[in-house]
Amino acid sequence: MAGKVILTLPKAGGGGIPLESEFRDSLSFLDVLSANEFEGEQIEPAVALQTEADFYKGTPPNWINFYLADENANSYNSATPTEKGKAVGIIKREGYEELREQIMVLQQSHWSTTTINLQHETGSGGTTLAMQVLWDLRKQLRCTVLVNPSSDKTFNAKQAQKDLSLDTKAIAKQVIRLFEAGGPEKQNTVLLLQDNEHLNNSLQDILTREINEQKISAKFPVVIIIHCMRNVNLGENADGKTKEEERRHQNQEGTKTKEETKTKKGTKTTVILRTQLSDSEKVSFENKEEELRMYHGQKLIMYYSFNIMQSDFSKEYVRETLSSEKGMKIISFVKANKTSRKTKLFAFLVLLNSYVPGSYLLQSQCEAFLRHTDSLDVGGMQPFSDLMVAFSRKKGEDKHVHMAHSLIAHQCAELLADAGVTRSETILDFLKFVAKAQIQLSLFQYFKDMLTKRETTPKGQEKFSRLIQDIEDKEGVHTCLTVLKNASDTFMLDPFYPQALARFYYIKVRDYDKAEKEAIEAKRREPRNSFIADTLGQVHKNHLKTKPVSSCARNTLSYAEKAIKAFKQEEELAEKEKRTGLEHYSIFNNRGHFGFLQVANTVFYSLTKITQTWKNLLTQKTSAEHLPQLFKDRKIEKYKPLLASLRDDVERKWEFFERYLTYSEPSNLRDQPPYFERDINDCYANYMSTPRLFHAQKPGGVQFQKLQEKKASTFPGLLSCVNQNTSKSELRHITELWRTIYDQKEKSGNVNIVCNYILANIIQTNGPVTFPEPTILPQLRAILQKFMKEDKRELWTPEFYLLVLLLFWPEEAREEDGTNDIDFNMYVGLMKRAYNNKYKKYLRSRELVSLFYLGKGDGLRRLVFKFKINNQCEQSETEENPGQSFQSQLLRVNGVVREHKAFVHIADKEIEICPKKQASVWKDGNISFYLGFNISGPVAFDIKYTMRTVGSGANVQKQMDDAIGSEETRIEESKTLNQGTSPPKGAMSAPCLDFAGCVRAMSF
Repeated sequence: MAGKVILTLPKAGGGGIPLESEFRDSLSFLDVLSANEFEGEQIEPAVALQTEADFYKGTPPNWINFYLADENANSYNSATPTEKGKAVGIIKREGYEELREQIMVLQQSHWSTTTINLQHETGSGGTTLAMQVLWDLRKQLRCTVLVNPSSDKTFNAKQAQKDLSLDTKAIAKQVIRLFEAGGPEKQNTVLLLQDNEHLNNSLQDILTREINEQKISAKFPVVIIIHCMRNVNLGENADGKTKEEERRHQNQEGTKTKEETKTKKGTKTTVILRTQLSDSEKVSFENKEEELRMYHGQKLIMYYSFNIMQSDFSKEYVRETLSSEKGMKIISFVKANKTSRKTKLFAFLVLLNSYVPGSYLLQSQCEAFLRHTDSLDVGGMQPFSDLMVAFSRKKGEDKHVHMAHSLIAHQCAELLADAGVTRSETILDFLKFVAKAQIQLSLFQYFKDMLTKRETTPKGQEKFSRLIQDIEDKEGVHTCLTVLKNASDTFMLDPFYPQALARFYYIKVRDYDKAEKEAIEAKRREPRNSFIADTLGQVHKNHLKTKPVSSCARNTLSYAEKAIKAFKQEEELAEKEKRTGLEHYSIFNNRGHFGFLQVANTVFYSLTKITQTWKNLLTQKTSAEHLPQLFKDRKIEKYKPLLASLRDDVERKWEFFERYLTYSEPSNLRDQPPYFERDINDCYANYMSTPRLFHAQKPGGVQFQKLQEKKASTFPGLLSCVNQNTSKSELRHITELWRTIYDQKEKSGNVNIVCNYILANIIQTNGPVTFPEPTILPQLRAILQKFMKEDKRELWTPEFYLLVLLLFWPEEAREEDGTNDIDFNMYVGLMKRAYNNKYKKYLRSRELVSLFYLGKGDGLRRLVFKFKINNQCEQSETEENPGQSFQSQLLRVNGVVREHKAFVHIADKEIEICPKKQASVWKDGNISFYLGFNISGPVAFDIKYTMRTVGSGANVQKQMDDAIGSEETRIEESKTLNQGTSPPKGAMSAPCLDFAGCVRAMSF
């Protein structure tokens, strides 16, 4: 071919733009795949054959593997008669079609950023599958893989960075630059493969935020992320099926390994890939074996990665392989050369690949460990070489070295242990080397993963890392301590090693003094990290729990005081914590609050088992001042301040969690274990069920105590009454109690009492009606208007603004409803500011819950409780996936998007509202949606871009249905395109549908 081929990037609608090498190199976090990668290059047949051999032996996939497979298939098919079949190429596992189909569907969506989770068991070919999809879509989308440009840089262990995470904001900027390359008319969606488990899951959120900040307006999605998530064992699938049950189901039904998991965030497609082949995949591997044997002959026996997959990931195959002559040579060598550096290096590589998926060593470091007496390139690692692979990401870079497959690494770890090379000795030997050498940055993370990372299973989080658990099982508890101590001494700046040591001491050894010492050391290394500080509280809490019931009260109080002090210090750190650039996405640490309640619970159960006198003291039915008269032990008086404050502290922390759990829900269900609410409620019941005598002396004190007993003494508590299906008579009683308190304290101007009284009436009106609704609404509005006229904004809470919006929200049908002179945008802004000041820090990593929805009634009757929706709708129905029963109760309203901001149009007013997902309002246009109200303000969900419509409710819905058709039709159209066939008659042409440059309206 004459001349060098100019690399290109695809643009929307077809065609391409030049991919300049300078621009490509500037995207340091991205390995960008051009649309015409390798085209025009002359690759020697011998090089091509060796590249294929390396891949099937176990090197990770590279773009050239897919190019050569395509070229081979093309030449094979053109030269081979039809009856002899087709070249197999790189086998596409069954998740391939599902993954590609989901990408095509998301291309038609109205989200600026989306994510597909590809969950794959280690060694199942998940990364290969994802890269296959990118390769095959390289001419349609701008495909790229996220890389860490610093992973191979070397550091000294004592000077190593503690934060190894990537700069997600810089990544987001580079992804957007790739999207925008070529100018506004030549943009195209980026398909990004994220295969880095240490990258924060906030990448999509940060991308959305960056898109908004740059005010990018596009006609199609900016980025689709494929998030590869390695798992040692996926266990049961989303439907509760085990691997064998799922296989039987697939054989019977012909289904593919795709699961649509109904989550609280809507329908979320997750492609699952297991270490298990379907029947059709087995046939493909048999065909591929014939093809490989034709080109590679007897060398095929050494293509371990391919052979393991073809054997259906059989451990028996691996055992037989390592029991062969080759395996016997390895065992003989190890037994005769246990202390050789070759044996030690191989042993460490085995452990690394057994316990840290995707890990590797640099060839230069391997040779440094060998003291440069042997070279890996000339077989210096015999007899181990055949089980190892070495490869470069780019020409001229240091090679990466790892085992051919994780199953081989697992089996070798057992063989080495049987031969006398234990896991602990291997780790300790390499720690000695690391302490003196310059090692790659990624190796610091590998060590941390091996020794401190606790795997999350369907049953919960493991107590310790897999390696530590295996060392404990095979070598004993004290060996684990030796390994962790040496790691802590080697990585002197890292707090996670003394933290793991502290946990091991108090959980396994029950040596609380040493556990305390290590927890304090962890705090010294990272004094501002509240999560590290939590360990000290856990040490004292567990020490308290292990004390026998017969233990004297003074000992119980002594350990409790230490634990409470540690947890309060943790709370203070959590309040101060700032994560620069990530404050919107980092998790607020509530473990100090929760740990306090657990300690308070243990104190209650321990002391009340000694004598019931303690119950009166702890609940403050009896004052702590009476301690000298109640107990002979005068040393107990030292704990009078603790006893005097315990109930009040429990109440404050209960109210914190009451707001936390009512106003928000976890983004990930794993973030909230099942015992969380149980322990909180138990503590409240223990301390708050007994009335305090001095309550009766205050105005409204008796009523307030009764409300506390009913858990209806706060704003979120009242909301929870609806969720708990409180009876009509009970709701009426609660309302009357709040009326009494309000009447007694009306002149005090207490905004919280006013808010609670109004909310009780709203609940009552939407349940058993005490007052005629037309009468009560003006009364409640009048109460709020007194405060609104005073304009004491510094005293107003998010709850106050929520009630203002609920009571005064404009209605199309009412012209004289008293709302015309209200500046709703001002109140929406003030509510957002109040939320940011009061709650945002605590709820920043969670999903805010819509407490009310705008329904189809009028007055107070149009307010639909979230809890009512939850009780009446199918479990699968959510705000992002509303079903018929969900939609039938709510009012669909019109609005508009301008510069990534959403506005609702109602009663001749335009009010700014917040979209449930910011990524759903990334281009200007008319929209319709349902409206909810959470603790930060009005929120729009189920947003659909529409043609211009008139009116609201049913009229909006009909016009939308006419404009956009059904979601099923769009998905079927994308499937048709994905299969490479013509769309149905009357459907749009592929370019229009592929890149959403369409006139018709589309929905999320």
